[in-house]
Amino acid sequence: MPPSIPSVIVFILLRPPLTLRSRVHPVKPGGHVHPALWETFQASLKALNRQEVRVLYLHAPNRKIPFEDTL
Repeated sequence: MPPSIPSVIVFILLRPPLTLRSRVHPVKPGGHVHPALWETFQASLKALNRQEVRVLYLHAPNRKIPFEDTL
């Protein structure tokens, strides 16, 4: 038997909060260094209407740029 509407609403209200994740995919030259990634990340937060996300993924790393320069 399917749950009644009130029990579904209670279930939804009692669920843990959503975990937001985002990713950046730098395509422009120089897009893999910290300042450019930071700008892309800030644009993502603005588009999501959030101040933070739980995880930020780098969609396509550039193996020619040291990882430390990406951070």
